[in-house]
Amino acid sequence: MVKENIAYFQKAFAEGWVLASGLKDNASGGLTIIKADSIEHVNDFLDADPLKVSGIQEYRVVEFEVQYFNPMASELFKN
Repeated sequence: MVKENIAYFQKAFAEGWVLASGLKDNASGGLTIIKADSIEHVNDFLDADPLKVSGIQEYRVVEFEVQYFNPMASELFKN
């Protein structure tokens, strides 16, 4: 099921509206940053995630408006 979840998110990355995603250090959850036209778009995307459909994953959506952005963000998150 994890492979399906990864493929699902990779498609959204390729489409350019999932900006970042990763697990917390203790793997008890994670964080995904999504730029979407509406909260409904976000909820529809998350509701169709294979892990959520199977009952394994739950999501809590927090909306925010970007006020500051570091243009070097992609460099900051490289391993």
